[in-house]
Amino acid sequence: MPAQWPAARKAHWDLLTVARAVENQLFVVAANAVGRSGDFTYAGGSVIASPWGERLAQGGEDEGIVSAKIDPAMVDEARRRIPCAKDRNVRAYRKTRPKR
Repeated sequence: MPAQWPAARKAHWDLLTVARAVENQLFVVAANAVGRSGDFTYAGGSVIASPWGERLAQGGEDEGIVSAKIDPAMVDEARRRIPCAKDRNVRAYRKTRPKR
C-alpha cells in the first residue's frame, strides 16, 4: 500500500496500517513517503504488519528499506481462529437491491 501520509498525522498512520491488517486478516505492507514536497512533510514509518497486528518491521523518518520474513500460514490461522468472514452478508454488496 503506497502512501504519502503527512507527519502531522503519523499517529493515525501507525494505528490504521495495523488496524487494516487485523480487520482484513492479512499482511499489510505499507510504504510511506519521507521528507518534504511543497508544503508537506511526510512521516515515513513504512511498516509490515501481520494479521495479528504485530509490526514485523518498521521504517523510520529517513529513506530506507523495510523487510520482514512472513509466514502465509498466519493468514489461514487468523481466519480459522476468528472466522469473521462467515458473517459477511453478500447481499450488501449487490449493485441493485433485490425486488420484493
